[in-house]
Amino acid sequence: MKTELRKIHRRIRNCMKCHDILGEKVLPRSGFPPDNGYKAMIVGAEPGPGANRMKTPSEYKKSFMPGTKNTNRVRLLFEDLQSVGIELSIFFYTNAVKCPANPNAGQSKKCFINCEAYLKAQLELIKPKIIIIIGSAAKYLGLKRATKDSIERDKYVGVPAIIIRHPQAASINYRKRVTTRIKYNLTRLNITSRFQSDSRDWGRRGIGDVGKKISF
Repeated sequence: MKTELRKIHRRIRNCMKCHDILGEKVLPRSGFPPDNGYKAMIVGAEPGPGANRMKTPSEYKKSFMPGTKNTNRVRLLFEDLQSVGIELSIFFYTNAVKCPANPNAGQSKKCFINCEAYLKAQLELIKPKIIIIIGSAAKYLGLKRATKDSIERDKYVGVPAIIIRHPQAASINYRKRVTTRIKYNLTRLNITSRFQSDSRDWGRRGIGDVGKKISF
């Protein structure tokens, strides 16, 4: 899996399909360095506007690290998952749109037409048992977007999906419901996890570190 994922990431990095839309060569993002054993997938909409200022993969990884300063906005979801004992390394994180685009200018939707093949290639390779889709990523995938306090259920290319609001715009009670729903579905799908007791080596293993193994 590792070699094949690297090939996909190389194609994304070398892609110039959106050059005319974005007006510049940007640094595409496709999640964390590949690792074995992904059981689920988290799909965001597009990288934040600051992602292109991060020159190395290490800088980008650290922007997601729970508890660090100036972290990526999606870190709230990761922190919530950790708080209920879900090992983050079971997830492969990626974006529907691989390059930082401006959704207000309609760039993201146009770019997704070019990016969808890469997302489907990642799905076909990883074969996740479930996908967590965040915020506006749902509309790019042609699914119903979660609104207010709703948590939607659907399928994308045949894979069960949980569609949630962006954690930055959600209340604490909503985020608790989301983590409960995700944990329930992981249990129902017989996906076991490991309790994360220490995140110091988080960046070296994708999302998460190795700790005491538990089943939930």
